Amino acid sequence: MIPETLAQLERDLRRAAASHDYRAVERRALSFGDAARLEIGKLPSGDPAIARIAKRVVDVLECSRILTLVGRTKATDELRGLSFLRPYIPKRLPRNPRLRLHV
Repeated sequence: MIPETLAQLERDLRRAAASHDYRAVERRALSFGDAARLEIGKLPSGDPAIARIAKRVVDVLECSRILTLVGRTKATDELRGLSFLRPYIPKRLPRNPRLRLHV
């Protein structure tokens, strides 16, 4: 069972990622990671809940990363539709754009 504080922070992070609020994503990802670290610190070594919390953190951050990349791609596609911006936008995005959320 994931503690309610982590569950709420997860919902906030997913909401920010889905709405493409990138500053909020960064803040909420840090808060989520910090809260997970504190929850893990409360548990005894070897407790199976540690692995569950760690997996949840990885899953949530990966989901946020994907939503952020999709949002960036969508924004770029929308900008390409504006004819006066076409000369300034690369025809292709880098093959493997990377976004890192450090927790």
